[in-house]
Parts: sequence; C-alpha cells; structure tokens
Amino acid sequence: MKSTLRMKLSVLALTAGLVGVTACGNASPAAPTSTTIARTSPATTAATSSTPVVSTTAASSDGSGVTSSPARAPQASAASSGSGTASTNGAKNAQREVNPAGDIPDNQAFVPYTSSKGKFSVTVPEGWARTDTASGVLFTDKYNSIRVETRSAVRAPTAASIRSSEVPTLSRSAANFHLGDITAISRKAGAAVLLTYRADTAPNAVTGKVTAAAFERYVFFKAGTEVDITVGAPIGGDNVDPWLKITDSFSWSV
Repeated sequence: MKSTLRMKLSVLALTAGLVGVTACGNASPAAPTSTTIARTSPATTAATSSTPVVSTTAASSDGSGVTSSPARAPQASAASSGSGTASTNGAKNAQREVNPAGDIPDNQAFVPYTSSKGKFSVTVPEGWARTDTASGVLFTDKYNSIRVETRSAVRAPTAASIRSSEVPTLSRSAANFHLGDITAISRKAGAAVLLTYRADTAPNAVTGKVTAAAFERYVFFKAGTEVDITVGAPIGGDNVDPWLKITDSFSWSV
C-alpha cells in the first residue's frame, strides 16, 4: 500500500513539473526599457522631409576632416532682405541722371582777355572754348560758362532797373528761369549790380542734354558803356573763388 501511494506522489510531481515548464514557455517577453529606440511614425517622417536639407562641407572642430552632418537650408533673414532692397535702390540711383560736377579746379590757370573794341579786359580760365557772339564773347567748359556782353547805356544800372528791364527778357529766353537776388556790389573796377538766377543750360552739342545751372550776372557801367559778365555752373558747384577772381579782374580800358 505504501508503494502504491509512493507511485501516485511521483506521478503528481512529474505532472506538476510539466505544467511549470509549459507555463515558462508561454510567458510574454519583457517590455522594452526606456533606452530602446522607437521607430519614427509616418507623420513624423513626412514633417521632417518637408524641410529641405542641403549638404555642407565644414571643417571638424579638431581639424581632422569634415563633418558629415547635413545642414538645413538657411531661411532668408530680415537683414538680407533689407540689403537686397538697398541694392535695388542703388541700381535705380545709378541710372538716375545727376548734374555733372561744375567745380573749377584750384590749380586752374587764367589768361587775360581784351575786348575787340578795346574798352575792357578780364581774365578767363585757360583752355576753355571761345565763341564770338554778336554782342560779345562766350567761354565754355562742359556745362560751365562765362558770357561777356557789351551794350550802350544812358545811365548806370540799379537793382530796380535790372528788375524791370533784364528780368523779363531772361524769363522769356531762359528755360525754367527762377529769379534769385538783385543786389548792389563793389568790385575793383567800381560799383556794379549782381543778378542771380537759375535756369537750364543750352543743350550739349554732343548729347543734346541740358542741366540745371546757377547763374550770376555782374553789370558794370562807365561812360555810356555797359558790360555784363554772366558766369554759370551746374547747381551744387562751388565756384565762389573763381567767380570772384574773374569779376575782380575786370578793368576798364577807357
């Protein structure tokens, strides 16, 4: 009887062992730990691929080679947009016509000019083109000019007489005429009247273009003869000293 009981217990133990082995074989694998790399979802992949990527060639920090990491395409910054606008404006400014410089060089040489009638003399810049006119002479260099005219007059001019006689004539003959000041002045040759105005120059003989210029007309008088010296240069030119030199050099020969 004891042997029979011992046999039953052995069978039960064997059965229990088989059940344990089966249970171990069917156990689920352990869940991945936090260090396991999860796969990228399709949505994430799409979002990443929407940003263009460009390859870059940059030296590694240790100087051993180049980095292999791709770099994203740079986005346009506000600063670069601003510089582009400035470049566009610069191109427009370059195309805009600007009045040519009218400054007479400091080292400009001057030579004397005496009227054909021998009534006066004045110094003028050497090398300027000379054109004889019906009433006098014209010296020019680019858009700079010196016009000397002689006429008969009964009395010495005044600011009032210049305003009533010469201003109307200029306003009709000079394009875009704008009157400046009319004042009494003094030069080495004596008293004179200064008329300032602005107007367009005569068309350039080569280009046909004109430029806005500032003019100064000095009116001298002596013994029934009036001499007008009109100097002109593009607006913005600084010819104060040359104009003073020229008008101060004027002298009567009679």
